[in-house]
Amino acid sequence: MIFLNLTKTPCEQDFLVLGMFLFLSKLLRRKKRFISSIKAFPKVVAKTISAQSIYLRQNGPIYSVVITPSFVTIEALKLEKKDVVHIAVKALIDTGAQTTAISQKVVDQLSLIPRGTAKVYTSQSSKIVNEYDIALEFDADAYINTLRVLGADLQDHSIDCLIGRDVLQCGVFIYDGPNNEFRLTFDN
Repeated sequence: MIFLNLTKTPCEQDFLVLGMFLFLSKLLRRKKRFISSIKAFPKVVAKTISAQSIYLRQNGPIYSVVITPSFVTIEALKLEKKDVVHIAVKALIDTGAQTTAISQKVVDQLSLIPRGTAKVYTSQSSKIVNEYDIALEFDADAYINTLRVLGADLQDHSIDCLIGRDVLQCGVFIYDGPNNEFRLTFDN
């Protein structure tokens, strides 16, 4: 079994994962097994996402995203002829969060395996939480195929994902209060 220590930024992680994927696909070809779809993903596929809501001030910038296991996990599931689960959830863009986080409900529905732990600090306390690898899709043209996220207690909220600065560092986020609108633009 091969383990990767993905301590790079999410933008750099995709290149590491792609390299590992290409290496593994070469090994599989030698055994006459082929991966059904080999795609070379850029760091973040670019597009501007935006949303307008009269509740922007009360609820914050909330956007519907699709969460799946990471790209490498999906390819492994395909080789094993297992189904890949996709979950649509509400995500809050949180400029105060250093790292993107997902709820335990998402972890359970995707059957995610912890990839490590991290110490999380809040205004009240600190605790150790699990880390998971996921793919995050804003829509068909804006996604990150491998992202290390934290498991979080979001059960008292109407969201299942917090989009943190680890994702925001790959783009430009604009909060337009007077127009009740926000925009998130990713570059190629």
